[in-house]
Amino acid sequence: MAAIKSFTLAKDAVTPEQNEDALAWQGQRLALTDGASSDAFSGLWARWLGEQFVATGTLDRERAAQLWQEEVRQNPLPWFLADKLRQPTHASFLGICWDDTQLQVQTIGDTCAFVIRDDNLAFAFPYTRAEDFATHPMLVPTHGLLPEMLSASFPLQPGDTLIAATDALAAWLLTEQAHQPWQSLLALQNDRDFARWVQNLRNAGRLALDDATVAILSIAPDTRGA
Repeated sequence: MAAIKSFTLAKDAVTPEQNEDALAWQGQRLALTDGASSDAFSGLWARWLGEQFVATGTLDRERAAQLWQEEVRQNPLPWFLADKLRQPTHASFLGICWDDTQLQVQTIGDTCAFVIRDDNLAFAFPYTRAEDFATHPMLVPTHGLLPEMLSASFPLQPGDTLIAATDALAAWLLTEQAHQPWQSLLALQNDRDFARWVQNLRNAGRLALDDATVAILSIAPDTRGA
């Protein structure tokens, strides 16, 4: 069994509706996606990618793109948005499935999964170093060539903590991993604490000014047979 908590904060806390990160989970599936800020309706694209994954367990881009298009076209669009939609809209994608013993991760882009075990970083994917964020990530487009999906599995143990984080928080975790930065993250209890914590890191120049979203899963033993 797993207990889940999550937090998100937009790049500009005054306009939370412009947050282009999206988190979805259902049962033992979780998706964390991050729309490209320069693209049209990218937050909506991120949301549909995640919702389709938790519903089916796969990255169903075609169905997600159909639902995205239907929602985008519900109202007349100004000419500049209609013109922009001729180009693909992009988002990063992280899909996770788990049970009490195994973690399965699928990803395209720079949204990352981590496992903390005995207060140490036991698993990081797809990036393992802060320097990996210096490159432009591959992203999932609404149409056009689909980049290669990366996948990994990791054996879980009771007491493990899984962290899924969009790029700003993921880069911070890897940059400061020698100092066990997850301790302060895992101690957060509510949205207000998270917002204050993120703002303090931003003010100190330790966290990039970007939408920040995290999901935290605490893995506990299955006691149904006890």
